[in-house]
Amino acid sequence: MPYISQEERKKLIPAILQLHTDLSINGNKKGNLNYAITKLAHLHLEKVGKKYDTLSDIHGVLCDVAKEFYRKVVVPYEDEKEKINGEV
Repeated sequence: MPYISQEERKKLIPAILQLHTDLSINGNKKGNLNYAITKLAHLHLEKVGKKYDTLSDIHGVLCDVAKEFYRKVVVPYEDEKEKINGEV
């Protein structure tokens, strides 16, 4: 997880909040989120240029995001549900 500075976060938050609002169109479908993330990756690729290092970097970031989300959000959720409902 890129724990960026508070200053950098302040610059990004308005755009992220607007994107979040826009993603809520049609009931916040997961396809909207998928499209937005994919489009951001493609825009970055277009700006930086298609080469192995860039492709590898983008792939790595997407994998890292998935792993961090799983670690910070999914695992605690599953642990809490296990406490409530018991082990499988």
